[in-house]
Amino acid sequence: MKRKTLSALLGCVLAISLLAGIVIPFAGASNNVAIPFLNPLAEVDVPYDQPLSERLDSLQNKNIVLAAYSKDANSEALRGLGQLLQKEYNCTVSYSPTLGSAWNEKTDANYNTWANFDAVVFGVAD
Repeated sequence: MKRKTLSALLGCVLAISLLAGIVIPFAGASNNVAIPFLNPLAEVDVPYDQPLSERLDSLQNKNIVLAAYSKDANSEALRGLGQLLQKEYNCTVSYSPTLGSAWNEKTDANYNTWANFDAVVFGVAD
């Protein structure tokens, strides 16, 4: 008998605490809750008076180098970006994949070579 009473009391306490845990947050909540959602397909206004860099207003007919530090010397993403740039902006695209990430004479030579281009798109991949 004692065990049944204890089990019934424990069940009532558990039910009351569960009910309180569900009801209390809703009772104190405001009806004016706003959750902002970002639409990934939304169109964003581009500030056209802001240049891409201090010396480059457009990629149209420019000489661009696509550089990347990665394990893969033939990056598909880099090639796809190059094709997109050539199609959209009629620009000349060169590729400069660099294997590894050590800073040495080869890196300095790359930077000196990249200085001759109008723009450098630099990426890091694994």
